Amino acid sequence: MANARDMLGAVQRAGFLFHSLNLVSPDGTPFRLSVQGSEGHYCYPREQLEKLTDYTEVEVGVISADREFIEPRSVVLGIDGDGDAGEPCGYVPLDELVAALDAFFAAGGTVTP
Repeated sequence: MANARDMLGAVQRAGFLFHSLNLVSPDGTPFRLSVQGSEGHYCYPREQLEKLTDYTEVEVGVISADREFIEPRSVVLGIDGDGDAGEPCGYVPLDELVAALDAFFAAGGTVTP
């Protein structure tokens, strides 16, 4: 399996970078992880870079199967950053997100199409 950093290869769309992963937690809970970076997102640097992995901090949304934001600092991934329940979490260190995802997969979390 590829590591989380490799999975976060970005797709360019509408002037900003994003990547979305459909995940299933080890307990079977499906959710979507959305990761963004651009001049309009809560990331660092706050500018348009070529690849998502060029950012040191990114904006992260954890979205339930019901299309509601899940508190990003929840047990789903255990990441830190600015953001309240019901909104994306800003300025999440990319290295921390990668480590959290690698731990998530090691614990039995999976990616789905």
